[in-house]
Amino acid sequence: MQALVAAFPGGMLSVEIDDILYANFDVGLIWNMTEAISTDFSDLPCKPADKIIVSISGAEDVQRIAECITDELYLEVVDGHLCMILHKDAEKMQGVKMLATGWGIDPEQIVAFGDGINDVGMLTGCGWGIAVANAVPEAQEAADYLCADCDEDGLAHWICEHILKLSSSV
Repeated sequence: MQALVAAFPGGMLSVEIDDILYANFDVGLIWNMTEAISTDFSDLPCKPADKIIVSISGAEDVQRIAECITDELYLEVVDGHLCMILHKDAEKMQGVKMLATGWGIDPEQIVAFGDGINDVGMLTGCGWGIAVANAVPEAQEAADYLCADCDEDGLAHWICEHILKLSSSV
C-alpha cells in the first residue's frame, strides 16, 4: 500500500480489509451510502487487503499502478476513473471454476449474473451470462442476455421466467 501512496501523492486511495473500507478521502464523493475509516494508511490492520481502489485520470496512472503491484495481483479499470487491485485468485470466474470442479459441473451448465467490469470473465465463461439493464457497458456487451435492472427485480424475474418457468411476477 505504501508504494501506491508514494506513487500517487494526494491521490484518492482506498483499501478494503475484512469488509471494512479505509480511505484517505470522503468516499461519499464516489460511492453513495458507503462509509469508510479515514486514514493515511500508516495505521492499517496487519491483515491482507481484499481489494485496493485507486482513483485514476488516464493510462499513465494505470501504468504507475502496474509498476507497484506484484505478479499475484491484477488490476481492472472501472468506469474509466477507478482502478481496482485484487488477488488473481479473487477473479469471480476462478471461484466459479473451483466450485464447478468440486461439484462435477461443467461451467457451460452455469448461469452467471453480473453488472460490473469484474463480472465480465464470469459472464463470458459460463453457459449463460445475464447482465442487468443498469450494468456497465462492458458487462452488457459480455452478456448473452439482458434483464431488467436491479430496482425492477430483474434477476428474480429472469430466474422465474427462464429457470423456474413461472409467469407470475415476483
